[in-house]
Amino acid sequence: MNAWCRVPVIVRAVLTGLLVAVVVTYPWAYLVDLNTRHWTAVPWAVVPTAIWLAIWWRYISGHGWPASTSSARRAALRARNVSDDQWGSALLAGILGLAASLAILNLTNRWLPVPQESLANSVLSRIPAFTVIISTLMGSAVASIV
Repeated sequence: MNAWCRVPVIVRAVLTGLLVAVVVTYPWAYLVDLNTRHWTAVPWAVVPTAIWLAIWWRYISGHGWPASTSSARRAALRARNVSDDQWGSALLAGILGLAASLAILNLTNRWLPVPQESLANSVLSRIPAFTVIISTLMGSAVASIV
């Protein structure tokens, strides 16, 4: 029995999540940060991120090293067809979750006043809408795939 299997499952899960965040999610965050500072007219960070996500998808689909975990990665991949009933339930849950998040945000803002930043001073005021929209869509893809 190797040392990794002797580590408690919760610790392995946290360490694996941190590794995935560092390897897959943080590069996207870094690229978006660079894109907001350099050449903002073009959402160039989307291209290397799409390539990186394609490599990640291929890996979690069971390709690549180590071959001993290939079948486990393929079996654990949660990309499966969803029935119409499941779509409806998932959309309802998403809408209710968003409504709950907005309600909590509203309550939090009432209890803890946060100074508002004017749009004129924000980073978004310097970035074209096209870049913001495309970057937001890629951020959604990164969040859903990873």
